Amino acid sequence: MRLINTTTLAIKVFFDGHAPPYAVLSHRWHDGEVSLQEMQNGTAVERPGYVKIVHTCALAARDGLGYAWVDTCCIDKTSSAELSVAINSMYRWYREAAVCYAFMSDVEDHDVEADVGAAAFASSAWFSRGWTLQELLAPSKVEFYNVSWHKIGTKATLGTVIVAKTGIDMDALNGGDLAAFSIARRMSWAAGRKTTVPEDTAYCLFGLFGVSMPMLYGEGDRAFIRLQEEIMKHSADHSLFAWSSNEPGARGLLARSPADFVGCADIIVTRERWNKTPYTVTNLGLSIQLPMMPWAMETYLAVLDCERARVPDSRVGIFLRFLPQADQHARVALEGEDTFVFREELAEKLMYRSVFVQQHLWGMTLEPQRFYGFYLRNFSSPIHTVTKTESEQISLSTELLTHDNTRKVCCGSQ
Repeated sequence: MRLINTTTLAIKVFFDGHAPPYAVLSHRWHDGEVSLQEMQNGTAVERPGYVKIVHTCALAARDGLGYAWVDTCCIDKTSSAELSVAINSMYRWYREAAVCYAFMSDVEDHDVEADVGAAAFASSAWFSRGWTLQELLAPSKVEFYNVSWHKIGTKATLGTVIVAKTGIDMDALNGGDLAAFSIARRMSWAAGRKTTVPEDTAYCLFGLFGVSMPMLYGEGDRAFIRLQEEIMKHSADHSLFAWSSNEPGARGLLARSPADFVGCADIIVTRERWNKTPYTVTNLGLSIQLPMMPWAMETYLAVLDCERARVPDSRVGIFLRFLPQADQHARVALEGEDTFVFREELAEKLMYRSVFVQQHLWGMTLEPQRFYGFYLRNFSSPIHTVTKTESEQISLSTELLTHDNTRKVCCGSQ
């Protein structure tokens, strides 16, 4: 990794495991940020972003640190290989830093006072960016500074405000093991955050889930699908499938963005796993076995190994509909709901089914759902049903008139 000498502002390369104690900067990018090449050729002083580098180094020197790391100028962004290594290593670099200085350019001097400052601090756009999530969680020590580089507070002193703003658990904020929180819960922390390019929506979350993967700028939303596929290789946490979406039509089993997890902050993994069969991505789609029960015409309620923390003795269920023409299943919503609280007392009604779900089915228009129904078959002779008086009989013939919308069957009697 490259580090900036806090006295000379010269850049020096250190191999992993040999870097001296250093500080890191967390900030929102603006026009005029300094590149590595500009730091090396002496033109960095002409760029507006150079001021942030100077202040970062001054703070680090004050704290007795000889080096600092700033993402704008310590990575050679002209090298795709170096950029990939840096992004896959970034969470660790922030975690190993002695201190992180978070610069909030939209918090003014008059906002530093206690009550007003808390509101202005929580309203900063810094909390809306995707990359700043890991920059908040990874370092053990974070100090916040306003537009004039006056100290607002620390992650420790502002913890209550940060938790209320972000929904992040206090244990996670204080350095707890992120693996102790469900995948859905961690995704919910990123649900309201934005990135400049769509791929970074996934790339900025590598550290939160302990995964690494190649970066392919230009793949768009596919990056977030790849992230979830990579997470599946290392985790059997079903809360990955507990997201919700308002989009109509068919869906895949994987979410399209962290925004789909906005309502998942209370999702936890169940203590007892009902499904111990591995699931994986195949050329036929995501192959998975789940306990299911019939719910509507060709639609099943599939039960996951996760639950809502506020609803004991229950599990989260999702709806899967069989598509005969595609020989596939798709996730669907029923009457506007695409998740369901399943009571464990109904477990005896479940049967295990193995299904394939193609992600590309997302958005496919489906025929109107038939919630209730039955199949009619031809019989060689009428079916006779004896009523209370044996002389009264009703005969159902195969010439039936059905009304799908009213769920009625019209038949003759004799």
